[in-house]
Amino acid sequence: VAALGLGAAAAALAARTPEPSVRLASVLYTIDAGVVTRPLPVCDAAPRSVTVLREGGAHPALTPDDRFVYFDAPSPADGGRRQIHRLERSSGEQRCITCGQPGYNVRPSVNAAGIAMVFESDRDASWRRPDETELYLAGIATRTDAPDPGRRLSFSPGPDAHPVFGPGPQMVTWSRRTAGRYQVVAATIRSGHGGILLGKTGVLAEGGAQWIAPVAWSADARRLLVARGNPFAALRAVLRDPVEGESEPIAEEAALAGATNGDGAWLALATARSRHAAGVAPRVLGFALAPWAHATALREPLRQHTGLRVGPIASPAEAAQLALPDDVADWGEPAGLAFASDASGIALAQRRAGAEPNERLLWIELACSQLATAPREPVAAR
Repeated sequence: VAALGLGAAAAALAARTPEPSVRLASVLYTIDAGVVTRPLPVCDAAPRSVTVLREGGAHPALTPDDRFVYFDAPSPADGGRRQIHRLERSSGEQRCITCGQPGYNVRPSVNAAGIAMVFESDRDASWRRPDETELYLAGIATRTDAPDPGRRLSFSPGPDAHPVFGPGPQMVTWSRRTAGRYQVVAATIRSGHGGILLGKTGVLAEGGAQWIAPVAWSADARRLLVARGNPFAALRAVLRDPVEGESEPIAEEAALAGATNGDGAWLALATARSRHAAGVAPRVLGFALAPWAHATALREPLRQHTGLRVGPIASPAEAAQLALPDDVADWGEPAGLAFASDASGIALAQRRAGAEPNERLLWIELACSQLATAPREPVAAR
C-alpha cells in the first residue's frame, strides 16, 4: 500500500499541464479553416432502426464517405488472434487487412483523406516486454489487390496504444507510458530516408496518477476527447482544447468510445458501468492498474451496459441520452463507435461475457429530420 501510494504521488507530482503551443495552434487553426461548416442535425430521442452488421468485431472506424467500416475481430486462420477487417456497408463484402501478420492488430483509425489507417499492434512484444505495443501505418486504397500489412511508426519502449488519426490527415495521436505514467501525445507522419516516420512528439494531456487515452478528435481540430481514470472502471470523459489549454469534464461514466461527425460539431459518446472487481479501486491507481487491465481486456469485457449520448460538442451538457432498445442497452459494454459524417447513424461495437456471440457490430440509424449534410462537389474541387 505504501509503495502504491508513493508511486501515485510521484506520478501526480511529475505531471505538468501542457502549455499551449503557438505552432500547434497555427496548425489547428489551418485545419479548422478548411472544414465546411454544416447545419446541426435535428434528431429524435429514439433511433429509427438498429441493424446487426456482423456478429464479432470491435473498435469500428468509418471512411470519410461512410462506405466502409474498419474493425478488429478474431481471425480463425491466425489461431484466433485479432486482425483488422474491412466491411462494405452496402454489400456486406468483407476483407481481412492484416491476416497473416504476427501478433494482435487492433484499433484501426482512418485518416480524414480516407487513404490510410493507423492501428495498434503487439507484434514487437517479447518475454522481457510483454506489454510492448507499437503504432503501424497501412494504406487502404480501395483498388489495392494485396492488403497492406503496415509499417511501424513508433519505437519507444513500453505501450504506444489507442491511436487516433488526427488532427488533420497527417497527424496521429495516441497514449504512451513514460516513466511509469501515461500521456496523450501527438506527432506528424512524415516521409524520409526512404520510409515513413514520426516527427517530434508533443504532449497534449497528462494522466498524472490516472490512466489516460485519446478517444477522438473533432474534424475541425478544436476539441480532443480523452478518457481518464481507472481502466477497469467507467471513465471520466474530458473535452480538451489544445489551443487554449483548457479541459472540460463532460461525463463521469464514460466508455472508451466516442466520435464526432464530418465537421466536428456533433458528438456521440458511449457510457458504461463498471463490471470488474478492480473497478472499485480509486482513479489515482490507474497508472498501476493499466498493464493488468490491458491483459484482462484481451479475454473479457471490463465494463457493462451501453448508453449513448448525442448532441452538440459546443454544449456537451445538452447531449441527449439516446433511447436504446433494451436488447441493445443490456447486451454488453461499448467496444468503440464511429459517427457517420452527416450524423445520420452510428457504427457501434459491443462485447459481453458468458454468452455467444460475445461481440457484435451494430448500425444505429438515427431518426433525423435534418442531417448535417454539405455539398460534396465544392469540397472535392478544393
